[in-house]
Amino acid sequence: MNILAIEPYYSDSHKQFLDGLVKHSTHEITTLAMPGRFWKWRNCGSGIYISGKFSNIQKNFDLILVSDFLNLPDFIALNKKKLAQTPIVLYMHENQITYPDHITGSLDRAYPLLNISSCAVSDWILFNSEYHRSSFLEALPEFIEACPDYRPKNLIKEITGKSSVLPLGLDLNGFDKSMIKKENLILWNHRWEHDKNPELFIDTMINLRDSGINFKLAILGKKYKKVPDAFKKAERLLKKHIDYFGFVENVNEYKRIVSISDFVVSSANHDFFGVSIAEAVYAGAVPVLPHKLNYPYLVPEDLHDRLLYKNDKDFLLKLKNLLEKNISSGEKALLSCGMEKFRWEKLINEYDNFFSGLMTND
Repeated sequence: MNILAIEPYYSDSHKQFLDGLVKHSTHEITTLAMPGRFWKWRNCGSGIYISGKFSNIQKNFDLILVSDFLNLPDFIALNKKKLAQTPIVLYMHENQITYPDHITGSLDRAYPLLNISSCAVSDWILFNSEYHRSSFLEALPEFIEACPDYRPKNLIKEITGKSSVLPLGLDLNGFDKSMIKKENLILWNHRWEHDKNPELFIDTMINLRDSGINFKLAILGKKYKKVPDAFKKAERLLKKHIDYFGFVENVNEYKRIVSISDFVVSSANHDFFGVSIAEAVYAGAVPVLPHKLNYPYLVPEDLHDRLLYKNDKDFLLKLKNLLEKNISSGEKALLSCGMEKFRWEKLINEYDNFFSGLMTND
């Protein structure tokens, strides 16, 4: 099959996904991509820009795969003749309906409507996790009901009926589960933004410090223009505990730090999959995570009580208990092996068969 993959936000997990798909798929995949920046402009204007590039490609495609950052209605409208009956699959890395603004708590309805419109005009929708799919579909009725009139309620059933889950494929090469762990090294490896709730993490680490337990910190992640104040607080109050701090440019060095970490934690309010957590768990870090989002899907149910916290106080309690008495080596191996199913080498047949099957059904 000849597949065109369009990614208007070619950065971070979007880049990893597309690169992995192209590398491992048995299908021939051509890519059209834009750098991952100016997300609002990408959401609104990408369809127009990508259309110009698409029109210059002298090649026919059996299928087109696009990410949620493409303004798909614009793209289809501008390429009706060339697209003809070519099926289009929308891959949802994230959505804007379940992503409220961190300051006002309000929802800018324009971007969720773009997500809904793209879902409506696609032939099939893939989500990166069951949590993502179910939370998106559950949010649709309330969102549509809030429209002033002429509510497109029929879309809910239509979108539900043409959606499924194919998890992100991961490149786990270079993460070394055999490396000796640095005792009580706690890893926090997320974007330095408010939806990752760094305030809770830093405050919990300060409380952990005050309890007298010995630990070290690796606070890693990509920074943006507006860095939450919590990180300045960490530099000031947790300086003696911090071994690694900031964005690690060298990929091999990043994987080394992840591989020597004893624990990996999250305090996130939004995480539709949890790539950085999955990588660290594969490398042997014991996760301490909120009992929400996609995290329960990443941890065996038998370990939920020990590794998934229900509130802020429980976060501190779970960490203290694990620092004093960690889980067994067998349980660590079980956690690590659980991430194997996300390897591209294991997942690629599901992707290739899905694409081929869509053509057969069509």
